[in-house]
Amino acid sequence: MDAFLRTMEYPCTKDDLLREAEREGLTGRALALLRDLQDRAFHGALDVRRLVEQVGQVQCWPHPR
Repeated sequence: MDAFLRTMEYPCTKDDLLREAEREGLTGRALALLRDLQDRAFHGALDVRRLVEQVGQVQCWPHPR
């Protein structure tokens, strides 16, 4: 998911994220995580990442130590 989020054009909507994720072949848990996000505008990969973590899902990319 991290590589996908880095290639997205921002700002984007949830619908934009889902459309591009499906186009890029994301499936399973990664796609489900995006579907669980609130319907709003996203301004960058970190914006999406924060919301994924807020909904209580597993972390999809490593954090710096």
